[in-house]
Amino acid sequence: MTFENPTRRQNIIYTDYIDTPPKELLKQWATEREPKPTLDNTSFYAVDEDGETYFYCGGSRLKVCEHFANTGKPVGALIENVIDYAAQ
Repeated sequence: MTFENPTRRQNIIYTDYIDTPPKELLKQWATEREPKPTLDNTSFYAVDEDGETYFYCGGSRLKVCEHFANTGKPVGALIENVIDYAAQ
């Protein structure tokens, strides 16, 4: 394959963008760059200076605490109930 002028580029389409790419391309780049907010990428746990654990999601902050009744079932019995329920 030979060319008449080897320094000339052939079959290249030049566009007349001066400063910015087209709006469609900018929108595509924005969607590829920033993930959609989900619970996995917008929530986290943190321990505050006072030693309390908090759950953060977006602009919300919830204090995490667990309460177990002193007269309640032991953990082993609760696990057995879960296994029985799942087996049914």
